[in-house]
Amino acid sequence: MDGIIQHIKLLCFLVMILIFSGCANVMEKPEITENSTQVYSLKDGNKVVDSISFCRKVDRENGELIGEGNEFIIMNEGRVQAIVSLSDFIQNSNKPSMFHFDWISASGYTTYLRQVDYIPNDSVDFIRSSISLNPDIRSPGEYKLRIYYFREMIAEKNFILLPEFDPSTYNLQSFSEDLVFCKKLDKKTGEPLGIDSVFNQSQKGSIRATFKLDKEISIAQQEQLYRFDWFLKGDTTTFYRKHVDVLPADSLNNISSSLSIATDKRQPGEYFVVLNLFGKPIAQKEFVLLPPVDYSAIKVKTTLYRKKSKKTGKLIGVGSQFVIGEKKKVRAIVNISGLDEFVGKELEFKLRWVGPGGKGVYSKSYTVISEISTLALKNAISITPGKRKSGEYTLQVYLAGELLGEKKFELHSK
Repeated sequence: MDGIIQHIKLLCFLVMILIFSGCANVMEKPEITENSTQVYSLKDGNKVVDSISFCRKVDRENGELIGEGNEFIIMNEGRVQAIVSLSDFIQNSNKPSMFHFDWISASGYTTYLRQVDYIPNDSVDFIRSSISLNPDIRSPGEYKLRIYYFREMIAEKNFILLPEFDPSTYNLQSFSEDLVFCKKLDKKTGEPLGIDSVFNQSQKGSIRATFKLDKEISIAQQEQLYRFDWFLKGDTTTFYRKHVDVLPADSLNNISSSLSIATDKRQPGEYFVVLNLFGKPIAQKEFVLLPPVDYSAIKVKTTLYRKKSKKTGKLIGVGSQFVIGEKKKVRAIVNISGLDEFVGKELEFKLRWVGPGGKGVYSKSYTVISEISTLALKNAISITPGKRKSGEYTLQVYLAGELLGEKKFELHSK
């Protein structure tokens, strides 16, 4: 019985195609739009469609077409979206309309037929459909999309499917070398800082997988569609995935994906990242995540003051009570001791000033390599009337995201 039903469905499908082919307005010469859409007028002279646009996807927030063009690379998880802009004739109509999307393969046969019912409204002036780019069902070549309005062909446009990306034509060993893990990126150059393959958990820490883009990768001026897949070693299912699209006009040197290594989100263990390009793996790199570093031996002593004597070097106005005023500041010296186990190692400190209500007002990061077991960090904030208000403030000291200590103080208007 199921076989008979499938045969009936297939027969109906073919009949519809023949009906559409017979009802196409082939006598009418099409109007060619700026984006190469062939638009046919109805028998009464009205136009239903303004244009057809192809893209990879549509931004959900602003409706922008992402990856717009007429050439697409066959790849797993890829799709071609067709956005059909409707004319004022349809939008001003009060009647529902029936459309059909006829996707035609490179061999000239319908590969997918979809009916779309449109009801005019103020918020939507287009209709859409899409097909998969799965290599199991797609072959390279020139494809065509025809749009029918109540069985009358009103528009068509061609697009091209390019062969799958072939990683074997590139030096995959160099790709793996260009994939590294780091603690952060330089804000000016974007270069990775703190490159390593072993990291420790921390309360608010993260690591980045960073890939140096290869200038030789260029496929018909296409976007380069990368994907970072994060895995726990021994597991075949990715627990986090990040897509990064690089446009031909982009001047990026690196792309990256960050992962939280906070103690409440990630467990110690061995991990690895696979970098994919057009759905094909091109690089892989492993890293180890260790338990948090024990900072209990580190001691912090914070001294707050107004200013320092230029003659004697003595600190003036040391305390925890300060008056808001023009050109006034609260200065801090943070003395850190107990760094015996960290001498010669790169340490990342952060001083964070917190205002009333727990809102951060200023912070500064320090990357230091101490040659001895002690060091001092200096910082200051303005306490002018336009920037600060009365209340309780706190200066917090962090090391690699871990809170080492804090010092409270108060600001007063008088």
